[in-house]
Amino acid sequence: MPTKSLRLALHRICAMLILAALTVPLVAGRNSSPWDQTDWKHWTAKDVHNVLSKSPWVARCCRDWDTMAAADQVGADPGFTAIILSSHTVREALVRHMQLDKRYEKLDSTQHQEIDRRIDACLNEKFDDYIVLSFSFLGNPRPEMNESYRSRIYVITSDGRKIGGHQLPISVAMTCGASAQGSDLGSLRIDTSSWSPFGPRKEVAFPRFVDGKPTIAPKDTTIRVDSGFRGRQPATYSELDFKIAILIYQGKPDF
Repeated sequence: MPTKSLRLALHRICAMLILAALTVPLVAGRNSSPWDQTDWKHWTAKDVHNVLSKSPWVARCCRDWDTMAAADQVGADPGFTAIILSSHTVREALVRHMQLDKRYEKLDSTQHQEIDRRIDACLNEKFDDYIVLSFSFLGNPRPEMNESYRSRIYVITSDGRKIGGHQLPISVAMTCGASAQGSDLGSLRIDTSSWSPFGPRKEVAFPRFVDGKPTIAPKDTTIRVDSGFRGRQPATYSELDFKIAILIYQGKPDF
């Protein structure tokens, strides 16, 4: 029969194991990303901000050599930003932002119906033929400049092909609730100002298949985008990379 001291030691070990088992789920919960949750309707403003600015669906490049931002601009954040709007995760974040921004719970039934209509139009849209990306450096008020920028943007395939895109007739971000006038929600701002990845004329749709070949092959690990801009040094150019292995939502690839 175990001695009293041995029984006490066993009790302490059991208590420590139980505490560890209870702590692990709590730590995992704190570290989990909002897109790992099943219901976007429960996302907070902070969750939305994280999806639209810090998630795998957002890529940045070239902060160290970009000179397009005014040097004397207060709070200037040089560099390029691209975000995958064909991602269901990103579109859920946009419509959740719209709900929070419009104070959805306080709206009357008619206003609810209008918001719900926009949500359905956004989330039910299928992107079987195109990958849609939105770029912070597009949206120039001069159409000829905007087209010049857009014509230099390519998705670079793993076999070296350069796949160009085109502007969609209707903005995905606007369909999903981003306002042309902009809106504030705590630290999150969705607008059409300089360096925002949202707004009219900022989006480019790239075909998923060209001449029977997939733009993104099943074994590819990266979606690589050449923005067309070159740095001060001849060897520097602006690529924006998205890691396919982490573009996952509810267990499925999402781009």
